[in-house]
Amino acid sequence: MSEPIDSIAEYCDRWCERCAFTDRCSAFAVQAAIAMCDGDVEAAIELAVGQPQPDDNSPKPVPPGQRWMDEALAHITEDEVDQARRDEQLRDERIDDTPLKTASIEYSVLAHRWLRDQEQALPAVSAPRSALEIIRWDNALIGAKLHRALSGFNLSQELRNDDPVENDWNGSAKLTLLLLGRTAAAWRVVIHHTDDADAKRLLEAAERLTSLLEAQFPNAMKFRRPGFDA
Repeated sequence: MSEPIDSIAEYCDRWCERCAFTDRCSAFAVQAAIAMCDGDVEAAIELAVGQPQPDDNSPKPVPPGQRWMDEALAHITEDEVDQARRDEQLRDERIDDTPLKTASIEYSVLAHRWLRDQEQALPAVSAPRSALEIIRWDNALIGAKLHRALSGFNLSQELRNDDPVENDWNGSAKLTLLLLGRTAAAWRVVIHHTDDADAKRLLEAAERLTSLLEAQFPNAMKFRRPGFDA
């Protein structure tokens, strides 16, 4: 395996079969090793990243950051944990009420129904089939990545400690925009071959979702994804 790229799997589409960076991705190495080890995760991690250092029973130095985290966690009360859960629930409810999240859910549901009902009726030619693969793959990711972007953004507004560009929510938003752009191109291929009215409406929905996302995350495309934007 070549030198791994830190965090490369955090902002990719997880379509490993089409990726040029699998030899530098620790997540892919572990995933492949899990298959080789019949699902034994511990053995797979050892196979992918090597054996752990031998334990000679001598005390190991605790990194300062870990020490601070351990001390902070030791003082957290059950009431504080419950409050954190309530805050997270309220945050999710606020996200669910936004036009962006509503548009995302509507698109994903309608695209799923279209694929279920119309796929078999499409011409059996390579271009639409390849486009369908993209639409199906991206539809499984768009909603999840968009929710991660919105959740991170909302939390950052409370904490106000993120870099304005290089942050997780911009990275997630950028990936979502890239997926939507690829999906829109795939819908245009389907429309070219079928002139399907519902496909046209889904293209419009994907483009509308893109516009909403760009307005919410104006700096998203400036984010540099590890490996991909080096």
